[in-house]
Amino acid sequence: MEDLENLLSELRAPVKTFRIFAIEKVIKSGASSRLLEELLKCQASEADPECSMLLEHAVESVRQRLRKDGGAAASRVTLADFARLSVSEQLEVVKKTGVAQLKRDASAENIKRLLGMSTHEVVKAEIVKKCGSFWPDDYVSYFEENLFSASSTLQLACLEAVILKAPDLFRRHFEKLVTSHDPLIRAISIRGLAKKYPRSAAAFLADSMRRGDYYSRLAALRAISVM
Repeated sequence: MEDLENLLSELRAPVKTFRIFAIEKVIKSGASSRLLEELLKCQASEADPECSMLLEHAVESVRQRLRKDGGAAASRVTLADFARLSVSEQLEVVKKTGVAQLKRDASAENIKRLLGMSTHEVVKAEIVKKCGSFWPDDYVSYFEENLFSASSTLQLACLEAVILKAPDLFRRHFEKLVTSHDPLIRAISIRGLAKKYPRSAAAFLADSMRRGDYYSRLAALRAISVM
């Protein structure tokens, strides 16, 4: 119950990336009538278009689980067909396409085409998250291009991916990332730094815990928990 209360609190957080993080948790595993009720309330009051789009997908995901209907596995969709789908449909296709299938097709050319056919940044973010671990080395420039994207969903996805796939590229932008106004971006960046410079990362985390507001401290604690 406490976990649910924390999740519901983050769904209403004033910091957009906290709401995105909570909504994505729901999309992955949320399954209760109360959660669905609260999601619908959030949907009615959410003013941010990106969060609204993700909430729509979260509502449908929870409804499927409550019906004990996981939905059919994605059938193979051509790029031409993919381009004609709505944002929600594209998200569903990417989420339900197996990693093995995506990995087989993961050349830089194919990923560029798939991203080019995506109708919204939330879809592009899902592609980055799904393909990040086997992203072609000759296309990590895409992560760098979107490290400071106006789309928080895409920025978060590219930050996680660049830490994993191109740590030198990540460290080149660390100083700007760690001074971001967004506490979650700062915390993830500090976690990324810890992979090679744990003492420096510890100093940044201590500063966040000592001087930060509630959401800065919460983001720092989250970063520590997954180190």
